[in-house]
Amino acid sequence: MKVRIAQNGSLHILRKTTWIPQICPFSEKDIFCGEWCPHFNEPIVGARSVELELCFKKVLRLSVDNFFDERE
Repeated sequence: MKVRIAQNGSLHILRKTTWIPQICPFSEKDIFCGEWCPHFNEPIVGARSVELELCFKKVLRLSVDNFFDERE
């Protein structure tokens, strides 16, 4: 799985060749998952891996080659 945080702060997952924005599973209005949410933590980047904590302490663990942070 490849994951990116887009320039606007929204979370995307690569499906085949298309980056798909992720929608908050707890929203009633199709709000995108992203850095504006208090449950979205800053990624912790290590030498070989990245951890991104999301809703209710769910953590995505990825290799650094599969994580892209496009924010400035």
